[in-house]
Amino acid sequence: MPEDLEKTHIASLSASVDLPPTTRIATLDVGSCYDPFTLYDKNSELAVTAVDLCPAEGSPVLQCDFTTVRFSDELAVESGKVSTLPAGGYHVVVFSLLLSYMPCPKMRFKCFQNAFRALKPNGLLLVITTRTVGKKNLKWLEQWNAAAASINFVRMTQDVRKKIICVGYRKASEEADPGEGDGSIPIGADEL
Repeated sequence: MPEDLEKTHIASLSASVDLPPTTRIATLDVGSCYDPFTLYDKNSELAVTAVDLCPAEGSPVLQCDFTTVRFSDELAVESGKVSTLPAGGYHVVVFSLLLSYMPCPKMRFKCFQNAFRALKPNGLLLVITTRTVGKKNLKWLEQWNAAAASINFVRMTQDVRKKIICVGYRKASEEADPGEGDGSIPIGADEL
């Protein structure tokens, strides 16, 4: 993607999130491993909470199982382990290569539900994944999009490259309930 077109994509996505000009963007990096946002951008406009099931040793990343984490009014951490995340506390949630590591559709759908819970109204969910999830066709991507839409995410952008796919979703409404994670997936897809 040409740099000017990429800047246009970023500007259109960030325009979806209502921010006062001086506000840092509250970002939840799920599956972070070693916190690349903070590592590579020390003067960032991002206020990053980096979580991973198994953080890299010595990293500032907090241990958290995003499929089972509870939500409350604030972030609660004990001995480097997240016990609760703030409901509606983030402008952006990032899943970078996260969903392709989930062993079953129910866990991937639970990640979508919890991203919805973590986001502020009009917040953005950015999903980055490899083409190795479904090499022959992109039916799985259609299923992910349908699952996201079922809990009131609106797809804002989708960029399919040779080896990687990026999808941006916006939380469409605060009133929608993403479900309680009973394991039911709104579409009958084994590849979600």
